[in-house]
Amino acid sequence: MTSKLIRRSVATTAIAVLAMSGAGVAAAEASPAPAAGAAATVQRAITTIPDVAPSQMAGWPIAWDLGQTPNIAPIMRAQRCDPVNPDGLAPTAGRNWAYFDASDGDNLTKMSADLTVTGWANGRQALRAMRTDGGRCTLMPGWHEVPWAGTSKSTHLMLKNGKQYAAVVVKGNYLVSASIWAGHHTAAESRAVAITGAAETVANL
Repeated sequence: MTSKLIRRSVATTAIAVLAMSGAGVAAAEASPAPAAGAAATVQRAITTIPDVAPSQMAGWPIAWDLGQTPNIAPIMRAQRCDPVNPDGLAPTAGRNWAYFDASDGDNLTKMSADLTVTGWANGRQALRAMRTDGGRCTLMPGWHEVPWAGTSKSTHLMLKNGKQYAAVVVKGNYLVSASIWAGHHTAAESRAVAITGAAETVANL
């Protein structure tokens, strides 16, 4: 059923693409122009996500790469985009990678992962939107924020649902999320994999 869960996430993303068509472009176009002389200090909205995924996560290699998909749930598995929040922030770029045992994808006892990298006009503003359900996609029931010791809320967010964890980190105008299905593993193991996956991806940006 793991592959079914992932396919369901992709289906949700497809719905979001239809519901959010053009939203990312509109957000980029709506960003105010920098003041004269300030261009060097203003980061541009991200329009393309580079190939920054770690070769393995949750013990598995990449099973698929969804490619450039701007209208995507920024925190796959933890968010839903149907119904869309019409007033929420939308990414300007997005890409998702899935990690699971492709030979036995329906086995829920095995750990699996979704890595999602999105681009924004303002990365920290995007993280605040994830924390307050202020994006186009919102948290599914059961998911909630938990403490992440040693980090700043301005750049880091940890979400939990039972044994499942999602670690979200901002780097510039990129938002990185690593969402883990624990399977037979413990919550602590799931959390550790989420943190490592997000950190390795951020290091590649």
